[in-house]
Amino acid sequence: MDKKEIKEYNDSIRKMLEHEDMIRSQRTNWFLVIQGLLINAILIVLEVEDVKFRAIAVSLLLIIGTLVSLSFLYAAYLSSKASSEGKKIWIYILNKNGGNIDDFPPICLLTRYKFQNGKYIKDPKDKLLPCFFLSFFFAILEGVLFLGTLYLIIAEELPHINF
Repeated sequence: MDKKEIKEYNDSIRKMLEHEDMIRSQRTNWFLVIQGLLINAILIVLEVEDVKFRAIAVSLLLIIGTLVSLSFLYAAYLSSKASSEGKKIWIYILNKNGGNIDDFPPICLLTRYKFQNGKYIKDPKDKLLPCFFLSFFFAILEGVLFLGTLYLIIAEELPHINF
């Protein structure tokens, strides 16, 4: 493979990674919008007088929120895996054709530090990216709130809020 073909592969893989990052960013934004709407819905439901309806509605909204968080976490995992595979293919093509990663600018500013000896090294700090951290945080939060709501339902003390 000549340098022109390697550059074409490089450009193609960069476009794929950029596209995957944009999709991940859009998913994160929609996730935050959905979580905001769910929180707003829970606050509205807490104003309702009927305790039974309030308990069922809050429980359902928390279950929906937890499922949304878990599905987003899975989507973020798949997106991260796709990006990782794209980077591995890029390194494979470079190694196979005698190319060097230093011949090309980094895909992102952090990328340079993730390649060692021609291999892609996964950074443990990737778990702190918003797409992972936020979905994990909301899944745990909504799960705990759901369990707390179940406890209050059993104790028949679900609060009524007047704004």
